[in-house]
Amino acid sequence: MTALLVTPVTPRPDGVGVEQRAARLASALMVRCNMAAVVTVPYRALIASSERIPPIVQRSMAALSDPAALLRRLALAAPRSRVAARLIATVSPRVPADGLARRAAPALPAGPPPDLVLAFRLRAAPAALELARGLAQTPRLELDLDDLESDTAWQIARVAAQVGDVAVARVYAAHAAKLEAVEAALLPRFDRVWVCSPGDRDALARRFPRLDVGVLPNVVDTPRVPAPAPSPSGARRLLFVGALAYYPNIDAALILADEVMPRLEALAPGRFAVDVVGRGAPRWLARRLARAPGVTFHGEVPAMGPRYAAATAVVVPLRAGGGTRLKILEALAYGVPVVATTVAAVGLDLSPGEHLAVADRPDDVARACLAVADDPDGARAQALRGRERVRATAGAGSFAAAFADR
Repeated sequence: MTALLVTPVTPRPDGVGVEQRAARLASALMVRCNMAAVVTVPYRALIASSERIPPIVQRSMAALSDPAALLRRLALAAPRSRVAARLIATVSPRVPADGLARRAAPALPAGPPPDLVLAFRLRAAPAALELARGLAQTPRLELDLDDLESDTAWQIARVAAQVGDVAVARVYAAHAAKLEAVEAALLPRFDRVWVCSPGDRDALARRFPRLDVGVLPNVVDTPRVPAPAPSPSGARRLLFVGALAYYPNIDAALILADEVMPRLEALAPGRFAVDVVGRGAPRWLARRLARAPGVTFHGEVPAMGPRYAAATAVVVPLRAGGGTRLKILEALAYGVPVVATTVAAVGLDLSPGEHLAVADRPDDVARACLAVADDPDGARAQALRGRERVRATAGAGSFAAAFADR
């Protein structure tokens, strides 16, 4: 069987979550088929590969090629601006969701036509459908949504509204409504749709009772040896990891810096420090994190292993987000204790108290971090139980097995 993966991101095993998942899809297809991968945003790929165009111009051209992403970037640059919120309200009705107006099919690679066309993420769906329409024989069509994007966007809009980030709330509410319409129009055209969690599968089944929905779990590679336990001397280091061009991660990093750390300082003066790691932070966020007492903002780092080795705990205080959190799986794969909110841990086959600590309010998150520091042996044992659970339920083989069982 020949297959074609249509993806809006370059598959990267060491990239951010969507890039890692695209790489898993590519690997799973390569095991079963002769496979070619196609990126569906050729304009962005073309300008990024040109050395003669200055980087700042490349970024501007890429942004203008996707107005929906540009509006979200505007909202994240000025989340509390009512002027930005009014501008978004005026412009967003005329902007398609996530570049979905691009319907031009990618060029087929040389060789026999594909028996299977697999689109990754909703924004790749139109190009995949157009490509299939141009073939003499209709291939099997599958779509990996990863998560149910409209539900995620509604979650983000609600959280942003609660904290006064009016521009973010406005842009994500408009985005969510468009995504619902796009999902209703496109999903029934696929032979199978994949998501990463049973919760998203059940939500899709309620909306589309006749849709064939499967679960492809998010998975991680488990290092052969856990990260060493950090030295008990000096400050206990809390680690937050996440792409900081994504609002739920911005919100979580601020909760950790502005709400959890002051409470920890009151409970245990001088005992804790926070490392924030992630690419894409808006300038105001980078400045704010750099000024926060006890917080070190690292931006993007070349390798995560040393960060996990130095961490007393990984803290994931998310209040919104879709799918399942690779950052929790990765931390436990390294054998590092995890403190997470209920939202962050949803969809993972992990038990609170057995594999990780779950706390939702900043006071409770701070106390959970203090408990990890006060009982390092117990916290380490919990993390190693989590590591074994991740090896059993979220190892790389789980993804391949679920895909092979379609």
